[in-house]
Amino acid sequence: MKKLTNILRSIITSLLFLTLIVFTIIQFTFTTIRLSNKNIPELIDREILLKLIIPTSDNLDETTKKVAINYIDDYINYVFHKRSFPSIQSIDPTFIDETESKEVEKLLTQIRDKIDMSYENVLALRYINNFLSNGSIYLLINIGLFIIILLLFIVTGKLLNTASLTGIAIIIASLLILILSSVLTAALPKLLDPLVYNFVAHIFDKQMINKIFNQSLIYTSIGFLAFASAFITKKTLLKKQSQN
Repeated sequence: MKKLTNILRSIITSLLFLTLIVFTIIQFTFTTIRLSNKNIPELIDREILLKLIIPTSDNLDETTKKVAINYIDDYINYVFHKRSFPSIQSIDPTFIDETESKEVEKLLTQIRDKIDMSYENVLALRYINNFLSNGSIYLLINIGLFIIILLLFIVTGKLLNTASLTGIAIIIASLLILILSSVLTAALPKLLDPLVYNFVAHIFDKQMINKIFNQSLIYTSIGFLAFASAFITKKTLLKKQSQN
C-alpha cells in the first residue's frame, strides 16, 4: 500500500511539475505584453506596416502618407475593436486637394486589397487580443500558479523539495520560451496567412526578441535562486544532522 501511495505521489508530482512549466510559459507571455504597457493593436507600427504594404511609401508626400496611415489605423481599429470597416470614400477633405483625391483613393484601394483579411482571421485576431489583454485572465493565471505550487507542497510534504522543483520548472520554462520564440519567429511566414503575417510580423522584431531574452534571464535567475537556496539549505541541514 505504501509503495502504491509513493507511486501515485510521484505521478501526481510529475504532472504538477509539467503543469507548472506550462503555466509559467503562459504567465511569461502575458507578462511580456503587460510590461510593454501596450496591447497588440498598439504594438503594430503603422508606418512600418505601410512600408510592408507599399515598399515605395517613402516617396509619398507627407499629406498622402498621413492619409494612408490614418486609413491603416482605421483598419486596425476595425480588426481589433469591432469598429466599422473603413471606407475609402470617407477621406477627410481637409487633408488633400480635390485634384489629388483620385490618386489618394487609388493608393487606399491598393492598401485595402493588400491588408483586407478574411472575417475568420479578423475574429481570430480579436479573440487573441481580448484574451491576452484581459486582466482577469492574467489574475487567474497567477492564482493558478500559486495553487499549483501549493499542491506541489502538499504532495511532496517538504518546502525545500517544492522550492527545488519550482526553481527547476521556471528555468526549464525560460529556456523553452527562448527556443519557442526563435522557432515561432522563423516559422510565422509559413504558419500564418500572408495578410495576417503583415499585421504581426514586425511585432516580433529585434526589440521584442531582446525583451523576451531579458525577461527570460530574470525568470532564469529567480528559478536558479529558488533551486540554489533549497539545495544549500538541504546540504546545511544534512551536515548538521550528520554532526549530531
